[in-house]
Amino acid sequence: DQEFGVQVTWTRAHLEDATWDVMGEQNEGAGYAMKKYIVAKMVTDLLANGTKAGAVDVTDWTEIVAFLGSVDIALMGPADYCLVSPADYWTLLGLDQFVNSLYAGTDEVMRTGIAKTMTGVTFLKVEGMTHPVVLNSMKAIGLVSRRPLTIEPFLYPDQNKYGFICSLSAPAH
Repeated sequence: DQEFGVQVTWTRAHLEDATWDVMGEQNEGAGYAMKKYIVAKMVTDLLANGTKAGAVDVTDWTEIVAFLGSVDIALMGPADYCLVSPADYWTLLGLDQFVNSLYAGTDEVMRTGIAKTMTGVTFLKVEGMTHPVVLNSMKAIGLVSRRPLTIEPFLYPDQNKYGFICSLSAPAH
């Protein structure tokens, strides 16, 4: 088991001088840092455990479809997710074939970074991706947490130190 966390601190002067909600801003930043760390760890584990990753030309629909099919052809079952970098995600949204494969006629794909397509594959915009990764989630990924995210505030006025610790516990792999 492994602990993941971040400690955020500030001084009384910072709290008094700030023209914004310090705790709210720090909570958002801590959440973002935790997400970034966990996603990076997940992507590293994915790349080491039987998924398909490759330098795919995301401007070539034929190459994308072949890449999506590579998981099924490798006898891992059909792909249901494709993780791509933000740059690749926005490139895909410029392809007519990709846009035509979207069955949701809303702006959800722009707002959320999640594009469910008629190919049966959901494309996810994931920061930190260097190459697209395609996978069958029933065989390639599992995220188990032993203890959910916990935020513990602390106050040490004698040291002029205020803040919180944001942490969770999960298996190492």
